[in-house]
Amino acid sequence: MLGLAAGALGPVIFFQIKQLGRLKEPSYRIVFYFSLVGTIWGFAGMFLIENGLAWHSTETMLGLLGVGTVAILAQLAMTRAYAYGNMMLSACLQFATIPFSEILSAVVFHETLPAVALAGMGLILVSGCSATVITKRMEQRKAERAAD
Repeated sequence: MLGLAAGALGPVIFFQIKQLGRLKEPSYRIVFYFSLVGTIWGFAGMFLIENGLAWHSTETMLGLLGVGTVAILAQLAMTRAYAYGNMMLSACLQFATIPFSEILSAVVFHETLPAVALAGMGLILVSGCSATVITKRMEQRKAERAAD
């Protein structure tokens, strides 16, 4: 249910990012507050579910630092793409990460998924891109009506 809720909230967030871009809000500020709220919720979850902080090895901490750095850079790029770029192309590319990740897991880790999972990924990709195209067409029709 959490996954479905997150998937349903995704488009709402992307439209909010687009609106913030129209208001000339800088990408770094959007990402900063996104990261701040995520960090606060993460700490709250650690204390409520995991009973507090746990110390990790230096190797683990370096890995986490690397993942965090790359995640922030990726979030900056994605926020900039949604705020200032072509939202339809950005959304379709984001949905394309699902089959790309499966291809990567098959090549690198030799994992295989059952046909029903592959069909589900295809359905997500097609429906996500279709919804994006339909939304873009609706926006264009609204703009044409407003211009008339």
